[in-house]
Amino acid sequence: MKTVRYRLPEVALEADKVQKEFLDSIERVVETLEIDESNPILQSNSQTATEASTEGFAEDMSLMTADNFINIPSIKTATPTRWHSILEMLESLIHVCNRDPINNMLRKVGKDKLKITQNEWILLEDLVKFFNRFREAVEILSSQKTCTMYVALVFRSEIIDVLKSLDDDESLVLFRLKRNMLANIDKRCPVTKPVVAAALLDKRFMSLKELDLYLESKKYDKGFLPCILYKRSYKIA
Repeated sequence: MKTVRYRLPEVALEADKVQKEFLDSIERVVETLEIDESNPILQSNSQTATEASTEGFAEDMSLMTADNFINIPSIKTATPTRWHSILEMLESLIHVCNRDPINNMLRKVGKDKLKITQNEWILLEDLVKFFNRFREAVEILSSQKTCTMYVALVFRSEIIDVLKSLDDDESLVLFRLKRNMLANIDKRCPVTKPVVAAALLDKRFMSLKELDLYLESKKYDKGFLPCILYKRSYKIA
């Protein structure tokens, strides 16, 4: 992204070109099929040609859905102040209409070594799926209009489950990423007294394992901790 960031308008133009070529291929295939249907006598003679023209098209269609070629996202760059910017950048990168333009641009600027291989595209798709599982938690906790502290402990529990889950076809990169995130969970999502008290005030979360572990370590009672915090807040106010 650092290499092509100043050439993003050119990448966008290249993506438009890919889109037009794909739409043209749809028209050609449709025309061929219509000719075959309207001329049964010629159908057997043109069968081989039709199969050849539709074979590559069918392969492209596995990726190029109507949504994909109509709504092509512009290439985005990540910014340190926005958590979702990395996810949005990856989502824009892996769009099927942006893949060839990005690699073409890297070739034009003499950075062939940075061209993204098929295995790397698959890895990027896996990363997008993985990071997408955190999107809802971040958006809810970032709300400016409602109090969300009471769900912080719930999301921590869900995140731990995600990081501990293993898939049969999971890549080594994703496995290491999960292990690193799990090792830093207490730093990134600490269990603090206010977070525990907020969860205790909602009876739906009384059975959370994290609550029991925290209260046991601090020798607190479930009905006692919220009262302490309420009294302290009242005095300060």
